[in-house]
Amino acid sequence: MLKNNRFIYIFLGIIFFIAVLFRFINLSSYPAGFHQDEASLGYNGYSLMLTGKDDNGNKLPLYIDMFGDNRPSGYHYLTIAPIKLFGLNEFATRFPGALFGSITVFAVYFLAYVIFKNKTVGLLSAFLIAISPWHIVLSRASAEAVVALFFIILGFSLLLYGLAENKNKFIIWGAIFAPISYFFYHTPRVFVPLAFLVFTIYLF
Repeated sequence: MLKNNRFIYIFLGIIFFIAVLFRFINLSSYPAGFHQDEASLGYNGYSLMLTGKDDNGNKLPLYIDMFGDNRPSGYHYLTIAPIKLFGLNEFATRFPGALFGSITVFAVYFLAYVIFKNKTVGLLSAFLIAISPWHIVLSRASAEAVVALFFIILGFSLLLYGLAENKNKFIIWGAIFAPISYFFYHTPRVFVPLAFLVFTIYLF
């Protein structure tokens, strides 16, 4: 079992580097084809950067109607900084997904450590998400779900840690981070409240 924190940080850093490589190398070219959803994400981010409005003329929207789906606008706002830095292109549009996909390794490590109380298990879990094919593909394809997943994992990791260690500040931070996922994808609005309900029943 790994006990030295220095080695933990080194291994975790290596895993993060691997995750970055898999998610950022040739990001503009792979996956091949810039699909319509991605193009809409980039264009709306560009429009928000210049005018503060989406392509439908709505000021600072919480939802953006692309194809009648009224999807949460969180990812669109995340594209603003990369577009400003790199221009309106595939790399900038895919950058937020690749970034949050990469840092998810830290959230997964923390979640595994909180559950199993074992740093080796945490590192193994982080490594598996770093090389997971489905997670790599979604991270490279402007998938809002990847960003939402990061906040869900981080939020419930903090919540579990706060409950285990009886530290209210971590419970509060967990209750803040998990609902942030609402701004990126529809699905968390169903199971995140249900999960909070389970935790509430457990507490009381």
